[in-house]
Amino acid sequence: MSILLTSLPLCGAAATPGALARIRALAPAVSASSRFPEGHPRLMMTAEEAQGRCKAAATDAAERARIQRLEKRADEILARPLVIPGPRNDEHGEITWRLRFVAEAALLTGRADCAERVRNTILAYAEKYPQWPARKGAHCRAGTSSLREANWAIRLIHSYDLLLGTGRVTAEERRRVEQDLLPLIVANFHITDYDPRPDLHFRCYNFQAFHLAAVGLAALLLEDADLLEWTVNGPYGFRHLLAHDIRDDGLWWERSLGYHDYALSGIWCLTEAARNCNVDLYALEVPDRVFRDEDSNYEVDGDNGPKSLRLMIEAPFFFAFPDRSFAAVADSGRGPLKRGRLRGAAKRMPHPRLDWLVARTESLESGLEEAARHPEFAAPPPPVHRFANNGLFARGSSLFPSSGFAILRAHEALPWLQPRDTLCVNFNYGPHGGGHGHPDRLSVVLYALGRQWIPDFGSCPYGSQLKREWTSQTVSHNTVVVDGISQYPTGDRAVSWPADTPQRKAMGRLRLFHSSPLLRVASAECDTVYDGVRLERTIAVAGRCGVDVFRADSQDEHVYDYVLHIDGEPDSLPGLTPAQGTLGTKAGYQHINGLSRGTIGSAWQGVWKAPEGRLRVSVLPDAPTELIAGRSITKAADETMPLLIARRKARSTRFVSAFAPVRDGTQEPEIRRLDEPAAGTRTDGQAFEIKDGRNHDLLVLRDGADWSVQGLTSDARAALLRTTPDGRELSLAGVTRFGGAGLTLACETAADLHLSRAGQGDWRVLNVGTAPARLTLNGRELRLAPANGE
Repeated sequence: MSILLTSLPLCGAAATPGALARIRALAPAVSASSRFPEGHPRLMMTAEEAQGRCKAAATDAAERARIQRLEKRADEILARPLVIPGPRNDEHGEITWRLRFVAEAALLTGRADCAERVRNTILAYAEKYPQWPARKGAHCRAGTSSLREANWAIRLIHSYDLLLGTGRVTAEERRRVEQDLLPLIVANFHITDYDPRPDLHFRCYNFQAFHLAAVGLAALLLEDADLLEWTVNGPYGFRHLLAHDIRDDGLWWERSLGYHDYALSGIWCLTEAARNCNVDLYALEVPDRVFRDEDSNYEVDGDNGPKSLRLMIEAPFFFAFPDRSFAAVADSGRGPLKRGRLRGAAKRMPHPRLDWLVARTESLESGLEEAARHPEFAAPPPPVHRFANNGLFARGSSLFPSSGFAILRAHEALPWLQPRDTLCVNFNYGPHGGGHGHPDRLSVVLYALGRQWIPDFGSCPYGSQLKREWTSQTVSHNTVVVDGISQYPTGDRAVSWPADTPQRKAMGRLRLFHSSPLLRVASAECDTVYDGVRLERTIAVAGRCGVDVFRADSQDEHVYDYVLHIDGEPDSLPGLTPAQGTLGTKAGYQHINGLSRGTIGSAWQGVWKAPEGRLRVSVLPDAPTELIAGRSITKAADETMPLLIARRKARSTRFVSAFAPVRDGTQEPEIRRLDEPAAGTRTDGQAFEIKDGRNHDLLVLRDGADWSVQGLTSDARAALLRTTPDGRELSLAGVTRFGGAGLTLACETAADLHLSRAGQGDWRVLNVGTAPARLTLNGRELRLAPANGE
């Protein structure tokens, strides 16, 4: 297939002969027989689509109602006088945001007053814009940044394309727009000499997605093949964006789901307009190779296969919680997850993975319960599912190895089909992600009972003092703070956009990810955010309980603060008494008050309540620990939330806690730590006993080498033995040796296994890892393929 661009009448100088050939080599035509459309509109809407909508309105009440709503909105906009503000004013973006609705109304209804408003607005910009000074280094005249300028330009070009479709533009007016205005707009973003420009906003970030969309829409409108070729194949064009800015697990490199969706909205403008002009960028795949500046943004994640826009569409569906919200990591909100683009993308990018996802989301509009009974879900999903290039969905939990997230879910269904009560933890350990990243390595967000009990706040308003003093500080996140100073790259500064460097990257490393029918566990470490301090955190999810072990190791003595923000009102905080003042004067501590304090030396339990139920947090110390309860601001000064801090002064220490969220009127699970010699526990492993109804669990999270607990011996990195009246189940992560409970197990190499036994029968073993396993079980040799049992 090839792109039929040879007939394009080019605006300005003739295209270089190689431009068309290079485009043909990159992206196929949508149809081998179709030609580049000669008329308008042809960008975000085609003439055929417009005609189809007008025709449908005559017989389709729903379409007729949509056009009537559009007219009503246009009338509201027309009632406002047209005022074009001066340069460097972000009201310009609002003007063109409204203008596109008026332009669409003009096209679909034929109303002359709507067309006149669009024409007058665009001609006013054609007159004023050339007179405004270009802001040095910012590449903008109308807006306050090139990002705002690009958004303004995209909407203006879209509106102009719709206006051309009405036929209410003269040749002279076209000349003023296409020769006096659009080339000046394009010049802001059409960079040809990058060497003197160290600003990465013109190479990556969400900025470049909109820069490219603005240039691409202008190129398609003006039928400028050279400009289109630069948009796709320039040094930092669309091909570079796919290869460089989308990680192999499908997330946008800034590690914010909010910016993932925002960047995708800019990309969508370019890909839709190109497709309507017979250039199929949806089908474009690029090699996963290192480009210039790769090291400036994130750790190279290796060659995991070609990249395409499909990765970016697919990944968020494996990031969400069961209510389709997600953790507000970095400068982001909580969602909810948007499904519309998935369905739209599946039409543009036919692919088995997208088809598989769409088939399981189409019926969700009527509710999760009805969707679960739909025939599409009769066949259960595969227990292990790969998404993007290297993302892993395993028995309900997700691993994003390039972006550095492990999302543990206590149910095996697809994320958006799991019961809303399911206990889930988002464990954030990965790279920093640029200026929108936060100093939050090894932080967590806990979801259960249909809500986020231990949330992240996202960001305070941009440009505010609170962003510098709070959400850009570590104490606003659920992790450990050392000596009251934020993690690198914030440190002891109040800074809005903390960013690490290629020479020193704020980045954790995954040590363990295990997801079996019984146990979900992840462990990661980080030694790059505090000089001389190594942090390590292990999170385990077992049924209705979560267990958290957070270690800090150093040669020098430090004050360690283990921080949890809890979205619920305190119901029981035994042993804590009111204290005066705030907790500190800097690094976010000045925004914590309403304090209660106390010192504990044994197990402590606090309870927080919300309309959905209650969360019990158990602190299980192995050394005297100061507990501090209080309230902090969230993402706004007038919205506060309780928090709990466990504080200890030591060279090395270990914080151990457990979470149990339950509905009111239901029995809470009981959890206790097994750390006494009389319990038969060696202290180089963290062992816990959990009683929940008929289930009696023994959980071990290895802290050293081999461990021995209540007659069980092993070197497993994590283990959970569940005993019920019906039998036993055992999950083992990273095991080579295990003895006890009526079995002897030896593996040739470390394996992830799940074993079960009904009554006194034989053990059934399942390989839940991603590699083949060779083992001997009670004298019988077994070879197990991944995800297959014997």
